[in-house]
Amino acid sequence: MPARPQARPRSIRRLHLDLLNSRLGRPPARSEKEAMSRLLAEFGDEITALARSIAHHGLDPTQSWAVVEEQGQVVVLEGNRRLTACRLLERPSRAPTPDWVDRFRRISSTATTDDSYQRPNCVLFDRRADARYWIQIKHHGRGAGEGTAPWGPEMVYLDQLNNGGEPEGWNEFWYWLEEAYRPDPQMADLVNQARRKQYTTMKRVYDWKVKELLNAELGSDGTVHASADPQKIRPFIEALLTGMLPTGARPAGSPPAGTVISSRTLNDQETASNTLKCLWNRTIGQADVTADYHARAAEPGDTQKRPAPTGSPPSPAGAAAPGGETSHGHPSSTAQDAGDPFQPDRTSRPRNHDRPRKGETHLYADVRRASLPGRLREMLKECSDLKIDDHPQVCAVMARVTLELAVDALINHHHLTVKNQKNRLVDKLKVVLRHLDPHYDAKEPGRPELGAHGPQSSPATSKVSFFEI
Repeated sequence: MPARPQARPRSIRRLHLDLLNSRLGRPPARSEKEAMSRLLAEFGDEITALARSIAHHGLDPTQSWAVVEEQGQVVVLEGNRRLTACRLLERPSRAPTPDWVDRFRRISSTATTDDSYQRPNCVLFDRRADARYWIQIKHHGRGAGEGTAPWGPEMVYLDQLNNGGEPEGWNEFWYWLEEAYRPDPQMADLVNQARRKQYTTMKRVYDWKVKELLNAELGSDGTVHASADPQKIRPFIEALLTGMLPTGARPAGSPPAGTVISSRTLNDQETASNTLKCLWNRTIGQADVTADYHARAAEPGDTQKRPAPTGSPPSPAGAAAPGGETSHGHPSSTAQDAGDPFQPDRTSRPRNHDRPRKGETHLYADVRRASLPGRLREMLKECSDLKIDDHPQVCAVMARVTLELAVDALINHHHLTVKNQKNRLVDKLKVVLRHLDPHYDAKEPGRPELGAHGPQSSPATSKVSFFEI
């Protein structure tokens, strides 16, 4: 068996463009000058971006260039765009036109890497035919698995997320669907097929209407939370995902698609909104799809959080929101620990823990706003953009204002009475705390997590957020 070719650095000044390179088209180029001009004419923007990347990051150390010696010259079989970029970074004056000279001169003048790009790693093959297999599996697609497999949009998103990028609602909605319907084999298969075939279509679907219909939002934990019950909205989700799939790709047993969901049928926001609203009316109508909350009272000394309702985030401050939004109890956000099959698994995708979460640095960024009254929800959304260290005074004022709004909303919703006519916040807080825990003033309160207790306790010491009660 012949020895395997080894990579070693070679000076770009001793390397030559391949005049038979497939990127050059026909007829074959007659000179390297012509080859460079053709590459810039066809791939100029890409080569410029490549040169900029090399100027700031160097050459990709995971990829060697394939070369062969012909007629006393070392010809680059794989790496002609890189060679062009490196040549023009080293000597911009070699570019074929003044415009290209100026462009590469600007890139070269801002370079922050060293000149190691001038000696790329090259693998010398005895013949062109010996390199052909490796070049083919790189450029001919994934084949049966032996070729280079480009990342799809979901892989790109997960790579960004795992390297410190911010989560996005429409991407995370796919995972909400996956976990919500995991116990239902038919729906789980439908979610999987739709995600594979129409992943990016969900951006229009979720952002333009479904987020509103499900009263969903991206939480501070980077996952989607919705106040809708997955089982109650199942007919809508089934029709939605079925409509996203081509006829031949639908799982066995799927109902006929009454509404086609694609980039063509959702070509603008107004059209998409109307289409999805009609689908909702046809499958759900005016039915109440809010999840049912079944909170339990904590036993004395019980430090465990109460389980969250099926498929839903914690309830807000017990307020009635405009348009019929109401709270239904006092659940916590730990349904996963409680074994709730419809609460998404937050451990399935790794997160970057090297930096603080937004909820630790921004005002109320960790509060789930989905079911809060409209005005309060909008105020909290704006507050979540305030970095506490940068705006300490504004944050202090807004913390006070939004807290009182939440307390007022709960008092109004439950028709509570504040005996002290001065209407002070501290008096209203006491009324709310005693409503949440009738034994709040006792030595052994029913809900210790509400904070300090006893006649002399202050509601300001409460350990829970009024936005999440």
